[in-house]
Amino acid sequence: MRRENQFFPIIAEGKSILEKRSEGRLKVKTIRYHNTSFPPKTLNWEKLLPLLGPAHAALARYDSLLRMKTHLNLVQTTLENREAVLSCRIESITAKVSDVLTFEAGGGSSGDAQLRESIAAIINYRNALRAIGNIPGRMPVSKEMVCALHRMLFSGNHAPRHTPGQYRTKSMTVKMPEAAGEKAHFIPAAPESLPTGMNALREFFRGNYLDTLVQIALFHMEFEALHPFAEGNDRLGRLLIPVVMWRKGLLSRPLFPCSTVFERDPAGYYQALRCISSDNDMTRWCRFFLSAIQKQAEENTGKALAILKLANSVKGELPQMTRAQYAPLVLDWIFKRPIFRATDFCQHAELPEWTARRILKHLVDGGILTTSTPQGGQHAFLYLFPALLDIADSSVPSNNVRLWRLHTREESQNGPQHVITPV
Repeated sequence: MRRENQFFPIIAEGKSILEKRSEGRLKVKTIRYHNTSFPPKTLNWEKLLPLLGPAHAALARYDSLLRMKTHLNLVQTTLENREAVLSCRIESITAKVSDVLTFEAGGGSSGDAQLRESIAAIINYRNALRAIGNIPGRMPVSKEMVCALHRMLFSGNHAPRHTPGQYRTKSMTVKMPEAAGEKAHFIPAAPESLPTGMNALREFFRGNYLDTLVQIALFHMEFEALHPFAEGNDRLGRLLIPVVMWRKGLLSRPLFPCSTVFERDPAGYYQALRCISSDNDMTRWCRFFLSAIQKQAEENTGKALAILKLANSVKGELPQMTRAQYAPLVLDWIFKRPIFRATDFCQHAELPEWTARRILKHLVDGGILTTSTPQGGQHAFLYLFPALLDIADSSVPSNNVRLWRLHTREESQNGPQHVITPV
């Protein structure tokens, strides 16, 4: 299955060779990789300055949630599932969070080979997301790290036609979507120049820059322009954004879903990168990136707060449905596995089966869980946590969710606790 490069790697420089030819009724422009324009010598900082403050502020608000210890693991699992689905969806790998979790719970995939392949790609991406959370804090953004993450994206049966984790050895052409009645093809960096180009990119990242978010914008742009692998560059480029944010100190941990805004506005992404090739205008790309990061940080904050609100609500109801000693275990389980089988819960909880099933019955009767029989009826019925699945699968921007104010209070015995109250 070869679905990548739908619209992302569209980068070249105004002095590059531009070739126009006819393809049907549309003009086709061939854009070749720039060889001398990175990093840019100048940017229009007057146009960037108004966007820097809001982008950094939104990112800082989101990171304040990552610094919370209470329920952070519950938020993290849902954000990882959602980001894996959306990042793959950009490349026409289509499945929902509920599809992935149903498959993992043993609910099958309706015998649809394409859906199973999509789910495999999404699980690979999620595994890579979780792997970056275990990267040692002082480990540099090295060739070894980048290649290891690329191999993870194509592990198992979802394998590319070329060797995962190795730079491509052949030239390639990337088709870009139509714009203004014109088609365009992009020819990335030549294979023999990739080691030098990737080394220069890493050195640029290790150095200081006038603003770290602008530096990350340029890092992402150049990675996609180099296009170092035969496939998977787009997913890997998005995967690296939280890594470089974390390494530059903008995040306390490498967790920043960034695909929602890109998926919602592919034309804007395309046009911003197109201006680099047509006008040598890297400032426009940086403006788009800064605006996207602000919107995405607000989206992530809204999602995280919605999850925390739900967790607090369920936490308050659980003691009425089961013994208090079981409440933390149940809360942790249903937020990490919002679709599951009773047998899996029994094994995880290490409870007598009758006790575990009694707890599940109370959760269903109380309206927290529902049940569903997998299609075909060949598997045991599943338990679903619909409120959490709605948050994970919803395409509605989460900044529409009511904002909540976080208060921190000290507990003499339990240490700091984070309490969420309505604004």
